[in-house]
Amino acid sequence: MEKIKRGLLTFSLMLLSVLAGCISINQPTQNQTLSSPVAVDVTWNTDMKPGTFYAEVDGVNVTAKFNLSAYRTATASLPLANGAHQLKAGGELWYFYTQGYSSTATYRDFNVHTQLPSLNFSNPSPITLNAGATVNLGVTTPAPVSSPLVVTLTPNNANIALGNAPAGTAHAITVAAQQNNAAETLRGVQAGAATVRASASNYQDATISVNVKPVISALNPNTGAPSSAVTINGQGFVAGASARFGNTPGATSFVSSNQLQTTVPSGLSGMVTVTVQAGGQTSNGVSFTVTASTPGLVVFRSGEGDVQAFDYTTSSASLIGSRSATLSPGMQVVGLSFNGSGTLVRASSGDVQTFGVNAAGQLAPGATISATLSPVGASVVALTNQVIRSSASDVQVFSLNGTALALQGAIGASLSSSGSAVDTTVISGRRLAVRVYGGGIEVFDITTPSAITLRGRNQSGALSPTGVGVKIDGTRAVRVHASGVEVYDLTSANPSLVASNVSGALSSTGVAVAADQNLGRIVRAYNGGIEFYRLIGTTLQRIGARGGALSPTGVAVALSGNRVFRAESGGVEEYDISNPISIPQPTRTNASLSSTGVGIALR
Repeated sequence: MEKIKRGLLTFSLMLLSVLAGCISINQPTQNQTLSSPVAVDVTWNTDMKPGTFYAEVDGVNVTAKFNLSAYRTATASLPLANGAHQLKAGGELWYFYTQGYSSTATYRDFNVHTQLPSLNFSNPSPITLNAGATVNLGVTTPAPVSSPLVVTLTPNNANIALGNAPAGTAHAITVAAQQNNAAETLRGVQAGAATVRASASNYQDATISVNVKPVISALNPNTGAPSSAVTINGQGFVAGASARFGNTPGATSFVSSNQLQTTVPSGLSGMVTVTVQAGGQTSNGVSFTVTASTPGLVVFRSGEGDVQAFDYTTSSASLIGSRSATLSPGMQVVGLSFNGSGTLVRASSGDVQTFGVNAAGQLAPGATISATLSPVGASVVALTNQVIRSSASDVQVFSLNGTALALQGAIGASLSSSGSAVDTTVISGRRLAVRVYGGGIEVFDITTPSAITLRGRNQSGALSPTGVGVKIDGTRAVRVHASGVEVYDLTSANPSLVASNVSGALSSTGVAVAADQNLGRIVRAYNGGIEFYRLIGTTLQRIGARGGALSPTGVAVALSGNRVFRAESGGVEEYDISNPISIPQPTRTNASLSSTGVGIALR
């Protein structure tokens, strides 16, 4: 029994001594494939006799390359060629059962595969550029090359072009000896995504992504109504491209890489941004103004608290735009406009009417909004051979032969009891001013700046006690009221009275306004005087005045280009009517509104 115990003890000590004397190769692991240089890590778990550690690779001693630590560890970094290798590590370890050092060693098989150096692009990925635009595409090597290196750049499609090569074809560049970079021009051709691959002998390839965006250069036209056609000019368009008006797509047809045809979608108004989506890319945005269907005749009516736009394209008149919503109940002035092609438009407190006028002066009723006419007021349009007068429920056409007046045609018969209006014309080289009022028509010669001469009259009643009219005639303003005709010089800031034919007291009420075609002058007339305004940029400025107190009532409106000027008892307002459907807040010189009045302008 004692012999058995001693035998077991001896076996246990031998086992412990064997376990204690183990050398391990932790790195590389068995059959591992590594890049050179190879990191090696060897450990052992008992004391090693100093100076006995050694290591071999493929039978070659590499012990000197190892660092030994005090914690039974040896590490090294071994530069090795491609292929299979064997590492051997050994030394003399302490064995307890022998109470001495014994040699031991271990082996590890592994592989080395050295990777090729990589080409790289110096540009960040992805590259984003517009069609037609270029960028410099840079290629680099990890280190300067010893001899010239040819690098081939290959695009994967025709969305881009490299150097002077056709779109979608390969192009070669050269990295010069002792350099590590080269560059070539990359050009966006058509919208979409692309890649460029760089390759060279004994180097790993590199790839970069490219996004080419379509470009809008112009919209023709840049305004239009729903369903109207728009041509989009630009670059980089592809089949399947689509135009968007804001967030709404428009029906789009591909014409060429430089042009698309689209249609303004319905349900839009005002300014929107048009973009093109092509090849998964979105273009720049260009402003487009969506208007109402282009009317052949637009009428602007102004009252005490309102400016309205009416479409008279067809015989069915319709309100298409408005600023404010309340018309004053006591409008006292009838406005009359003529579009030069045989259409007469008249407005009053609750009524807008059109009339057809033929060469013989015959009148035919047209479209009508509402049916309530003002009981008082007068207006006139003077042509080269006709005078058209409107008042209350009456429209008349007079022939104007020199200064002789003869009634040609009329609709209605009741003349208003009050009101004054003026228009000017040129006949046989003479400048004439035509004044209308409740009871008649008068023609004055104002050719000579300092004189006014009555040339003709068709008077059927007394002068009206109220009403004011004004007309800009070159550098002069002609004002009429119940008592006569006046001519003012507008060449200076304060209008000066140069001629007058006043037969009595001034009218008690009334406001009128006129504007010349280049917006250089805006004139407001009222019962006690006249004022001179200028539109400077978007600011309406009062330049000068002549006269006294403002009348308590009256409204008038004048049109010049895309501007409507409204005059009333307390000031002048300027409206931008570029889009009649949406009339913005006006520019004001005064905020006091008159209680009554109506004015009309036509384009």
